[in-house]
Amino acid sequence: MSNLGRRIPTAGHPTRWQAVAALYFEDGLRAPEIAKRLGLLESTVSSHIDYARKKRGLPPLRKRRPSETAARTVAVPRDVLAALGPAAARRGITINELARQLLEAIADDDIVDAVLDDGAVPDGRGGVA
Repeated sequence: MSNLGRRIPTAGHPTRWQAVAALYFEDGLRAPEIAKRLGLLESTVSSHIDYARKKRGLPPLRKRRPSETAARTVAVPRDVLAALGPAAARRGITINELARQLLEAIADDDIVDAVLDDGAVPDGRGGVA
């Protein structure tokens, strides 16, 4: 049975997010420490902190980049991402950031046909004939 939508009492608080908020705001703990103490994923703790900040009328800890708020998810096979690892490391960026930059460059420079070289013929309306 899923816990989705159910209140889960945690560390003497009615909900997880309230327990996280207390440890964060009142005790001054950071997300990794809270995650360890409560047995939660750090990403879950970060989400609860963002929620608690919103409830208190505070902005999120980190301003989201436009690429994060106006973006769609694209599934990329793990082996393809792994192959990008060395190039990302040379640039000091994450593999996901490299993939995003590559897609942006291909779209901005209109070089999809050159990169794919699959013989598709543009139809003049942005599609393929």
